[in-house]
Order: sequence, then C-alpha cells, then structure tokens
Amino acid sequence: MDILLDCLKVGAFVAWLGFLIVYTTFADWWRSPIGRNVFGTGLLLASVFGLVVLASLFPGFLGRPIVQCTVYVAGIYLGLQRAIQVIRVQREDGRRDQSPEQSEEREG
Repeated sequence: MDILLDCLKVGAFVAWLGFLIVYTTFADWWRSPIGRNVFGTGLLLASVFGLVVLASLFPGFLGRPIVQCTVYVAGIYLGLQRAIQVIRVQREDGRRDQSPEQSEEREG
C-alpha cells in the first residue's frame, strides 16, 4: 500500500507540473487576472504535492518548515484573491443584468 501511495503522490505532483508546463506554453495567462489566478492555483497545487513528495523522500530536510510556511501563505493569498474575484464578478454581473429603472429603484 505504501508503494501505491508514493506513486500517487508523485503522480499528482507530475500532473500539476505538467499542467503548468502546458498552460504556460499555450496560454497567455499573464494578460488577465483570471489567467494569473489559474496559474497561481496550479503553482500552489504543484507546490503542495511537491512538498508531500519532498517530505516522503527527505523526511529530515531542514528547510522544510520554511518551504511549508511559504506554500501555506501562498495558499491563503490565492484563496482570498479568488474569493475577491468571485465577489467582483458577481457584482459586475448584477449591474449588467439590471435595467436602468431597477438601478434607480435600488438607489432611491
């Protein structure tokens, strides 16, 4: 069972690393906030799975707490960034869906 779990850990890391390579090769991800967020999320997931693989291969790695802290802070940042993006898009969609009369009723 341990060998299966180790293979799955490496597989998850390689899959997300592969996604990042494909995404950076074929998409202009840096041109939009959503593209940058998708890239950042992929990078975060690759980092988390990389951290899992690193911990399996080198359990006594001295720099692990620093790497963990960096990955966790990036996770917090990206989670908050994604939540803010959702709120902004929902507000913009709500404004677009309203007729001018509905907007005046809400303001008045």
